[in-house]
Amino acid sequence: MKTIILCLIFSVLVATVLSDECNPGDTKKIDCNSCKCTNGVWACSRRLCISRPTRETHCTPGSTFKKDCNTCVCNQDGTNAACTLKACL
Repeated sequence: MKTIILCLIFSVLVATVLSDECNPGDTKKIDCNSCKCTNGVWACSRRLCISRPTRETHCTPGSTFKKDCNTCVCNQDGTNAACTLKACL
């Protein structure tokens, strides 16, 4: 299953890169990969990009709270929080 997903991600990356024209020296980012134009063709790194789901939290500004086994701290306007990333068993 992981192999299929990796092949799919790579295929999409290659299709995207091959379809774009570029000028030598141009650079761009595709997900977590860096690309540079060489001789009119995009050359990109091949990192596996793991996206983290976005989470929107409404909390009391500056407060600390638990989420599973992780500790979170609310930001100054109460719209999000930064949490530890422990693997909760």
